[in-house]
Amino acid sequence: VILNFQGADLIVKSMSQHPSATTVQMAGCAALGNLALPGKIEEGDENENNTACQGGFYSTFFGGVEKYMANSCGSGFSNRCGLEDEWVDTIGISFEGEALAVIDAGGIKSIIHAMQLHLKDAIVIEQACGALMSMCSTNMLRVIDDIAAAGGVDALISAMNYHCLVAAIQSEAIGALANLAMVAEYEMDIGSKNGILFVVKAMRSHPMSMLVQKNGCGALRNLSHSKENVAMIGHLQARDVLKRAMDYFPNECKQPSAHILKKLDLLDGIFFSWI
Repeated sequence: VILNFQGADLIVKSMSQHPSATTVQMAGCAALGNLALPGKIEEGDENENNTACQGGFYSTFFGGVEKYMANSCGSGFSNRCGLEDEWVDTIGISFEGEALAVIDAGGIKSIIHAMQLHLKDAIVIEQACGALMSMCSTNMLRVIDDIAAAGGVDALISAMNYHCLVAAIQSEAIGALANLAMVAEYEMDIGSKNGILFVVKAMRSHPMSMLVQKNGCGALRNLSHSKENVAMIGHLQARDVLKRAMDYFPNECKQPSAHILKKLDLLDGIFFSWI
């Protein structure tokens, strides 16, 4: 479909030619992110979602942003063609070829550049965070390395800091950080840049958002492989946040929360044995 038309290259080219146009950057980030969405419909499956989520991006994006906004995913920017729940729930399952095509076209750098230029624009930032989360979900080391090398950790944390009241941005940025943290180097990088602080703050600010709580618990679990990060989680008094997430969303949060709480208890035991 879109890749057969070298769509990723064309999207990146359009974004580079119109860096100050928020509508172009928003649509470009959304289109690049959808290329790597889990659960994408196979070529030849002709139905409405196929038009909206795949081939439709070629005609709608390059046919005009207004048409894109009207015809692809509707007025709710977080809907992602009705696939948001599956998209978030299937962290680690994606289509490697599409993600690599976005990398080869320079898509990751374009997305992060859009985040840097349009930090104050919540719509651009939401689409950009969602795109990075989509690509991170491949769990491919090359994808994760490229996002980190392009400044992805800083861009995601800046987005969380500036848009602390927007649950969609928080959940998507946290989801991307969770996958980046599976690499030890980036786990430490996120911890050193106050990423743990912003994850805990997001969970406190959005207690009824299942996606924020679920992704937050997953991120804290992935960030708890080092003693330094576990100590930071304890210092931020995150126990109450984790216990509340377990109570409100047991299916999504019980396992990762229990894992972190066990590590906190172990760390406390070691600390008190020194006294």
